[in-house]
Amino acid sequence: MATPTFDWNDLRYLLAVFEEGSTLAAARKLKVDQTTVARRVAALEQAVGLTLVERRQSGYLPTEDGIAVLDYAVRMNSIATDLAAQLEQRRRGISGTVRVTMSESVANLYVVPALGRFYEEFPDVRIEIMVEDRRLDLLKGEADVALRSGTIPNDAGLVVKKVQVADWYLYASSAYIARCGMPETIEELRERPVILCEGSVSQMPAMTWLKETVPDAPVGAVSSSLTNVVAAVRAGLGIGPLPQLIGDYYEDLHRCMGAIPGSRYDFFMLVRESMRNARRIRAFMDFFAAEFGKHCGPIR
Repeated sequence: MATPTFDWNDLRYLLAVFEEGSTLAAARKLKVDQTTVARRVAALEQAVGLTLVERRQSGYLPTEDGIAVLDYAVRMNSIATDLAAQLEQRRRGISGTVRVTMSESVANLYVVPALGRFYEEFPDVRIEIMVEDRRLDLLKGEADVALRSGTIPNDAGLVVKKVQVADWYLYASSAYIARCGMPETIEELRERPVILCEGSVSQMPAMTWLKETVPDAPVGAVSSSLTNVVAAVRAGLGIGPLPQLIGDYYEDLHRCMGAIPGSRYDFFMLVRESMRNARRIRAFMDFFAAEFGKHCGPIR
């Protein structure tokens, strides 16, 4: 089969011109400017090597070649409309509940704000967000999908979709920097208030590094959750370690120095092997992988 030498999308512009009688009316219909319509029609003519429209003061009329092309354009438009309807039916055929476990920060910053758009595309799917201190066991059916960071597991029966590879950094608020300045060395950091953690959060490599590197630094606050670390840092109580996915989200937070040594982590989705092809699961994973890609950039 020969490959078309023109942009199929240009046929939409030609069809609109013929249906509406002018580039101005076609532009209104397509919600673009008049110059774009004229340029796309001219590009189509150049690509096929034929004059398709007769340009008059009263409007555009199809030439003999234009009439022949118009017949195909009408049929292609009909096929595209039917395809769109079929795809919409398939989307609406995706239904059910997806139980997703994730951290509170990921839920509040990235997933919940995008749910409205997800439901517009998949109105019959409902997302049940499960924020737990412990890691739910997907193999036991405690959740359908997990959004997690850290080391990617290799458990049999689980399928991994990597979203991003990133680091932890020390962050300071705009207000803190205006008041105390931005530390540029470990020596300067030793003199600044820092945000420490307790409980399970304190065992994360970035938290351990901070305690071991500046053990005598003044303590601005102590927290048992990343959500509280964010609040403390944004309040200007001190400098605190945060994963890039969270710290970079806030415009009033700024990285101090470079990435924390040994803090690189994977951010990924997990699903049971037996559930990976369920249409509602695929809909969630594909949609939110793209959503995280908007904020995180490509996987590196």
